[in-house]
Amino acid sequence: MNSLVKYWNECDLSKGPYVHPADEKAIGKEAEFSDRRLLNHRKFIDSDRFGLSGDKTFHLSLLPVPYQGNLATADIFLLFLNPGLGLNDYYTDDDKLHSERHRRIIRQDLDGVDYPYLSLDPLFSWSGGFQYWEKKLRKHLRAVADERFGGHYVGALKHLGSRLATIEIVPYHSARFGAGRLIAKMPSAGQATSFVWEHLVPKAKAGAITLIATRQIKMLNLPENCKDIVVYKGPLARGAHLGPGTPGGDAISRRLKYS
Repeated sequence: MNSLVKYWNECDLSKGPYVHPADEKAIGKEAEFSDRRLLNHRKFIDSDRFGLSGDKTFHLSLLPVPYQGNLATADIFLLFLNPGLGLNDYYTDDDKLHSERHRRIIRQDLDGVDYPYLSLDPLFSWSGGFQYWEKKLRKHLRAVADERFGGHYVGALKHLGSRLATIEIVPYHSARFGAGRLIAKMPSAGQATSFVWEHLVPKAKAGAITLIATRQIKMLNLPENCKDIVVYKGPLARGAHLGPGTPGGDAISRRLKYS
C-alpha cells in the first residue's frame, strides 16, 4: 500500500462531514471554507448553496475525491487541482451503490471491480462524473472501440477505465476554487504532491506512464523536458482539454496506441 492510500485509509468515510483528520486544522470549523451542514440532494436544493455564484466553500457533505483509478496499475495519470461541483453531485452521492464503489476506490479495495475509474463505469452513465469524463475522452474512447473492440463502446470504457487514474491535489469539492492559501497547510495536498514526485515522476521519466498536469497546478514544479510529462499552461490549463490535437490528448493517444 503506497503512502497516499495509507493516508486516506485513516479517514472515516462512514458519515459526513468528510474531512481527513489531518486537514481539520487547516480547513477550520468556522472558517470561510468550512460549511459543515450535512446535506443530501434535497437539502442542497433547499439550501442557499444551490447554484450559488462564486461559492468557494468546500462541500464537505460530499465524499472527497483524492484520486480515481487503480493507482498501482494505471499508466495514464491526470493531475487536477480539486474536484468541482455539479448540481447533481449530491444526487450521485445519495446513490448507495455509487457511494460504496467510491469508498472502495479511495481504499483501493479493487478486487472484482471492473471499472476502477468510477466515472467511466457505464452502470453510472446517468451521473455527472460519467457524463463529464465520457465527453472529455470520447474521441479516444471511439478510437479504442473501433481499433480494439470492433466498435464495442463498453469494451473501450472498460479498457480505458483500467488504465486511467486522476489525482486531485485538494480532494474536497467546491464550485469555485479559492483556497489557494490553504494548500501549503493541508496535509492531504502534501501527500498528493509527494505521491506525484516519489511515484509518478520517476515512472514517467522511465517511460512507464504518461503524466499530464492540468488546472494551473504550478506548485508541483514538474519537469518539462520529458516526453511523457505534459504540463498545461495558460488557456490550456483553464480548459484542460484532452482531445486529439492537444498536448495531453496526443500523449494519451501515443500511450493507448503503442503500449
